[in-house]
Amino acid sequence: MVKKKIVITAIVVVLVAAGVFYRMNTGNIMQVETYEVKRGNVSKYVEETGTVKSDNKREVTTTVSGKIKKLNVQVGDVVKRGDIMAEMDFETIDLEIKSLKAQLEGLRAEYKETLKPADEEQIAKAKVNIDSAKLGLEEAKRKLENDKKLYDEGVISYEAYKASIDAVVIKENSLEIAQKELELLQKGISQNVKNKYKYQIEQMAYQIDILEKRKNDYFVKAPIDGIITEISLEEGSFVQPGMEILEVGNEEAMYIETDILVSEIVDVKEGAKTLVYNEDIGIPNIKGEVRKIYPKAFNKVSDLGIEQKRVRVEIDIPNNVPKLKLGYDMDVKILTHFKENIITVPENSVFELEDGQYVFIAQNGKAVLRRVKTGIEGEDMIEIVSGIKEGEKVIISPHKDLEEGMDIEEI
Repeated sequence: MVKKKIVITAIVVVLVAAGVFYRMNTGNIMQVETYEVKRGNVSKYVEETGTVKSDNKREVTTTVSGKIKKLNVQVGDVVKRGDIMAEMDFETIDLEIKSLKAQLEGLRAEYKETLKPADEEQIAKAKVNIDSAKLGLEEAKRKLENDKKLYDEGVISYEAYKASIDAVVIKENSLEIAQKELELLQKGISQNVKNKYKYQIEQMAYQIDILEKRKNDYFVKAPIDGIITEISLEEGSFVQPGMEILEVGNEEAMYIETDILVSEIVDVKEGAKTLVYNEDIGIPNIKGEVRKIYPKAFNKVSDLGIEQKRVRVEIDIPNNVPKLKLGYDMDVKILTHFKENIITVPENSVFELEDGQYVFIAQNGKAVLRRVKTGIEGEDMIEIVSGIKEGEKVIISPHKDLEEGMDIEEI
């Protein structure tokens, strides 16, 4: 807190109570307001603005890449764990699943046919299938080579490039199946071949199951019960694995986050008592406690455009405070010093001269200049370490024309 100083030779004191200080029209007597010195308590605070945050907040990311097809929530919406908050575009993976299912059906049909006696027409057809499979594989390899160049240049996504890789694998499998079919037709099917067909069928069914489960990753679900506190991306945005999409917070574990100037943080201690309030929205003093002071300072530009060094501080507050919501800006007062049963006077009774701090004492109708030594300064009162005794009277807001030894009248 910046100490308020009254320089007797320069400052013009604002008159209070419609003429508390003035010279009487008849004579040289000045009317003054006084305060009887007594013991009291002084509290000193660091004051800042903080934001309501949640310990149970979760930053929700995606494990797949692609485009955000649909956002089902807005900031402030209440969600339950498992609710679908966003949907990714899963058209590509759907096509992969459909393609594999079609191949699986074809493989099953081929396996069934291999169990039948072969004829010349079937053998000729198998050879045609091999030629067709070879052409398909060559075309898939050419497309893969072209897509790799496009992916390396950043023109297409990894999903598109991966689809071309998968297409080559699928075509290779198709060629292998066609070749095996011809071989079986020419030589007849053995038990080993039967087992291999069964293995291929099981393997393809397994791949379909993996893709079906992977498709579930394209639905972004709420990890906890809570409130949407932030949405980082819009519909249509392209995301990569690990990118944050939104944030979910829980109002049952709220705290205050603020940052303190490095020049003031030295007086702030973990465990310090704190008051949190917001008069504009009708939230009175909430009693809190500093729970964490971050070990590293950071740069922050003030509202006036001045770069400042600050340190982040977290403050514990009670749960279930009425009206309090995540994201609210709150006024924060952190207690840094407290003294009780000490000599105190109003802070506007103390002023500075060149050689120290002084007050005017009202004594036997005269203004007596008294040098004092001060301690901590609170919001309204200031500690007097020496120079004044209990029961004496100090003059509040002494007028600029008040001088040592001048006649005064207390009002």
